[in-house]
Amino acid sequence: MKRLGLAISSRGFCSRRQADKLILEQKVKVNGEIVTDFSFKVADNDQITIDGYENTITKNPDEFVYFLFNKPPDCVCTNNDPQGRKTYLDYFSIEDKKHHLFPIGRLDLKSQGLLIVTNDGELYNKLMHPRNHVEKEYLVGVDKSLRKDELKKFSQGLMIREGYETGPCEIKEYRMVGKTYYYLVILKQGKNRQIRESFKLFHIYVSFIERIRIGSLEIGDLHLGKYRKLTIHELEKLKR
Repeated sequence: MKRLGLAISSRGFCSRRQADKLILEQKVKVNGEIVTDFSFKVADNDQITIDGYENTITKNPDEFVYFLFNKPPDCVCTNNDPQGRKTYLDYFSIEDKKHHLFPIGRLDLKSQGLLIVTNDGELYNKLMHPRNHVEKEYLVGVDKSLRKDELKKFSQGLMIREGYETGPCEIKEYRMVGKTYYYLVILKQGKNRQIRESFKLFHIYVSFIERIRIGSLEIGDLHLGKYRKLTIHELEKLKR
């Protein structure tokens, strides 16, 4: 038996967060009855339907798809944007968009780099749950360098403000190009705008963020705005 939200995401319809939102909006039925209780548990043979979608959500791993997408700046990581901005889905083919895709590991509007795009909710939960400590690596460009004592504080975790504290991370100097200093930052948590807020604490402006790795998966030489399917080997390593 699984909680309803987890069952919806593991059957590949959407992420766990999106599933809970659908439950809250009274759009989920189990065996024909609307369910609004997040703790409600379902069995594998229970019929789950979502308001607005004709077909019952079934667990069929053969229909799961997995893509690596190199997100460009000025592109949002939502399926629909009320402000009319370009979304990551605008870069996908009509055929691939039929799979109820969602991104794993969101990036803010100005950031670029690796996104995993899939319809596999179980993979989403595995890679994003804090207890699994999946590494996410970033190349970060800033307008001035950190002192040694600041580097140490950054790596140990920071109290940005009340209710917003970052955990330990890895950070090291990478190179300098023109007047921009570049750092490699490896996080094991995913707070909103964590890198920008952390550098801001030291009065340093972040001009560039590129995510280059999630777990074992690297961006490689994939061009901005392009995507490709994950190989079987890449997927097996991610799921370990």
